[in-house]
Amino acid sequence: MITASHVIKDYGNTRAVDDISFEVKEGENLVLLGTSGCGKTTTLKMINRLIAMSGGSITVNGKDITQQSEETLRRSIGYVLQHNSLFPHYTVEENIAVVPALLKWDKARIKARTYDLLEKVHLSANDYLSVYPHELSGGQQQRVNIARALAADPPILLMDEPFGALDTITRAAIGKEFSEIDEFMRKTIVLVTHDVKEAFLLGDTICILNEGRIVQQGKPADLLFHPANDFVKEFLSASYLQLALNTVKVKDIWNEFTEQNILDNHSAVSEITENSSLWDLMEKGIKEPGMDIIIVKNKEGIYRQISKEDVFRSVAKFNYTS
Repeated sequence: MITASHVIKDYGNTRAVDDISFEVKEGENLVLLGTSGCGKTTTLKMINRLIAMSGGSITVNGKDITQQSEETLRRSIGYVLQHNSLFPHYTVEENIAVVPALLKWDKARIKARTYDLLEKVHLSANDYLSVYPHELSGGQQQRVNIARALAADPPILLMDEPFGALDTITRAAIGKEFSEIDEFMRKTIVLVTHDVKEAFLLGDTICILNEGRIVQQGKPADLLFHPANDFVKEFLSASYLQLALNTVKVKDIWNEFTEQNILDNHSAVSEITENSSLWDLMEKGIKEPGMDIIIVKNKEGIYRQISKEDVFRSVAKFNYTS
């Protein structure tokens, strides 16, 4: 869906983006991860021509972006900024309707889409349609920003630190919410963040940038367990244990656990499944202190008995052998 090939961006004698190449498949979430000033936002903005390239090429859906008008390109791509970018003199309904109106959708279709999106981003249409941006909290404003970016149902979504202006608790909650919304599951997304946990939660593929270059790209587990260099290792080190527990799924280490012969005692099986992360499993064990043993069932109907000690032992082994 998106291909960047040897992309360069110079500002005078300063090279902000230095020979970056990547591909984003249809339906994939690619995260550009790095510290401030590493070139990730500049890279994102070159995809929809908000910033012009100094060299290289970018194609979207097989078409060179320089061979189509900026207006046509941008209307086919949703864009979410870090800070509130809603039009202050427009209501929530009018903000969401901007692009569909430009595309000359009929009013009934726009209204139906607006109602649908507000419900998906967990804002009641009856309560918020006529509200103005200044009457919303930061989290609510960003939900409307995202609804507006999705309004015309673009196949591609660019997100620049979409939750960065929110407090830690709201950011984590909204990030998890949006990772589960069906609208996101069928979009091709390029997301910029400096938050490692957010990148690992939302990214299918992650590109870690430093000083304008991609130092490593791959699946979250590849970066975590096979860092390309000391920079990547150090960048991920502060959150290593939580990242490991979130990255490794129960199914990845299924055979490490003790098999259980359970016939009819389905009440013993928790909501933890083989697709749950080990973080989910540990969180359940901590929240329910009396639950030292958790019984999990896989799609073949086989049961496993998992203890807290099993989790840490298995993560260590996975880290060593993966």
